[in-house]
Amino acid sequence: VAEVWSPLRKREIHAAFLATGAPFAESVWRGIERGIDRYTREWAEMRRRACEATRVRGEQSEDLLDRKMFCLDQRLREVQAVTDLFMRPDAKVVERAAETVAALPDPAACAHAANTLEKVPPPRDPRVRERLREAQAELAAAEALRRSGKAREALPLAEAFKERVMAIPYPPLRAEMFLLLGRLHLSLGEYETSEEELYQAVWAAEEGRDDLLKTECWRELVYNLGFRQARYAEAHRLARHAEAALARTDGDPRTEAALLR
Repeated sequence: VAEVWSPLRKREIHAAFLATGAPFAESVWRGIERGIDRYTREWAEMRRRACEATRVRGEQSEDLLDRKMFCLDQRLREVQAVTDLFMRPDAKVVERAAETVAALPDPAACAHAANTLEKVPPPRDPRVRERLREAQAELAAAEALRRSGKAREALPLAEAFKERVMAIPYPPLRAEMFLLLGRLHLSLGEYETSEEELYQAVWAAEEGRDDLLKTECWRELVYNLGFRQARYAEAHRLARHAEAALARTDGDPRTEAALLR
């Protein structure tokens, strides 16, 4: 956490926000500072608990610890991507900054043993895992742009690493990539292309046995078909798929709330 959210980085981001000249920059800065402070405290606590459960109390296996750490590492890369973006903001980034921080995936989801064990495990080969980490960092950077309202800038980045992602034998990563592409095309009003990408995301999440991620993919399809295209009957059927996928998990209040909305 100290590398991603250090006092120096805080000062630099604060100054960068003020330099945009946005009249709301100071108040937005105070809000995101509290938000990221809270997020990183929770992240560190989750990591400590996961470590102690295996190495101190012997309550969980090394395999489960590895899976939880892999998940938590991905969450921290997403914080890194957001703070990297905040280092070079424009007024639009500042305006959307609170939403960008609020949309960071909850690190608590990494602690659910049932969800974590059900997923396809990350690759053991260190070289493949390093390629996976690099791809996750690129995805996180493009996702941070999308959440900041910069879908048009994020789309070419996502398209550029698509081939590399497809070459990595880890279906949940492919699902995240297709989900991102689907969301980007949706933001740009390209509903049919978005629909195809989102179905690809569903199938990859199914292959990866990642029900929470699959719920997100179905939910975006519900939004695309039902809200954007007014294909109400289809969207209601897709919502049942989302509800079924969510029911197979330990539950996630944010995911459920987003689906209900």
